[in-house]
Amino acid sequence: MVILRKWCKDLGLDPLNDEYAPWRVLPLDGEKVKVDLSLLVHEPITLGLKGRHQVENAQTAVQIAKALLYHGVFLDLQDGEGTNEIRVLAGLQNARHPGRLEYAGQYLFDGAHNLGGATALAAYIREFETRPITLVFGAMNDKNVTEIFATLAPIAERIIVTEPSNSRSLSYQEILAQMPADMSKERTFATDNVKSAIDMGNEVTPDDGIILVTGSLYLVGEVKSILQSQI
Repeated sequence: MVILRKWCKDLGLDPLNDEYAPWRVLPLDGEKVKVDLSLLVHEPITLGLKGRHQVENAQTAVQIAKALLYHGVFLDLQDGEGTNEIRVLAGLQNARHPGRLEYAGQYLFDGAHNLGGATALAAYIREFETRPITLVFGAMNDKNVTEIFATLAPIAERIIVTEPSNSRSLSYQEILAQMPADMSKERTFATDNVKSAIDMGNEVTPDDGIILVTGSLYLVGEVKSILQSQI
């Protein structure tokens, strides 16, 4: 919301103001949120996008929806059913972002490629995951790997460093060189091949564990493609 208000100010537009305030998203326990639309308070729902940071994004989305309705732009969904408010709720529940806190069997994909994304990912893991984590990590050459690793390493029991098939990828040697000095080398593995990283992850992760693929959406896409080819 802060960014949107700044853009409105820079463009000389009236920012979203208190007339949209009744449309709001409030966090509850777990992954539930309460959505207030006008004078109606609906039963708690679970947002389609995971993570506490998505509550603020949902708040932004519902206020934009309210602003659009205020200016005569009506909402539409594929099924075309329900009131505008019901459609807003459906949108919040059905929204998906592949590669962002996306579960697939024993895998969790999140393309966190900067400090903000890594911080949100670590917060989600600490709140909602109790399974031991194997971190499969790759990154592009313009990323601050040291900061990202300092944020994600504490949530993982073991780390596998690899390099996606992309000309901008950091080599696993470059990533290892940027890892915090106090990181345990005994729980860190490395390979220059993503397929090998997957095999390694399957080998070292216990049955009750989870393999977290992160650091780059390119890496996420490559791992998903490999897994799909094995079905």
